[in-house]
Amino acid sequence: MNNTFRKAACSAAVLVLAVQMSAASAGYRNYDFTELNNIMSMGNGKLCAYGKNGNLYQIFGNPYSAPGMLGMLFSPGQESFEVDSDREDGTAVWEYEIEDKQTGRDVAEMTDFISITGNSLVRRINAKDSLRFDFGACFEARYGQYADKMTFTPVTLEGFTSAWRIDFAPGVPFYSRYISPGGYHYTIATKSVSGKAEAQSM
Repeated sequence: MNNTFRKAACSAAVLVLAVQMSAASAGYRNYDFTELNNIMSMGNGKLCAYGKNGNLYQIFGNPYSAPGMLGMLFSPGQESFEVDSDREDGTAVWEYEIEDKQTGRDVAEMTDFISITGNSLVRRINAKDSLRFDFGACFEARYGQYADKMTFTPVTLEGFTSAWRIDFAPGVPFYSRYISPGGYHYTIATKSVSGKAEAQSM
């Protein structure tokens, strides 16, 4: 399967993303560096995420010099959504309130944080209305030229709702402009702890 993105339809749910990296095509989302103005970060030394207003542009595992390999962005067609973001004082816990400015309806409340130990990102979603995310490979525009050197394959991982293996071929930058001579891969797993979360091909 070459599609690197999955579309997640969320109601009340807790999604846990566990990321592991090991040494070792088309269908991805690009973003421009200017979108990262006033970006926030969460991390624990083993996993880091950069985001803004409910979009997660970069999620990457250790070492921190590894490239961002995953994003979770609002799907197209939800441009009327307005997100109010707030960080809990003294923590790296981010809370969001999402409102549809076109209808005036409250859409969802979300909470993001990285686990204290291990390598898990938790996104808790309490949706009152339809809410969709594109979930998968996400690059700065300058890395888009390497998309055909990446494969995104569903795998089975015991204890998780869904899992994928992302393989990067030799020649893909490992950090900034440093080229990986041997390639590498990530294993990404998601778990719906409660409620409903569905991942499907885009």
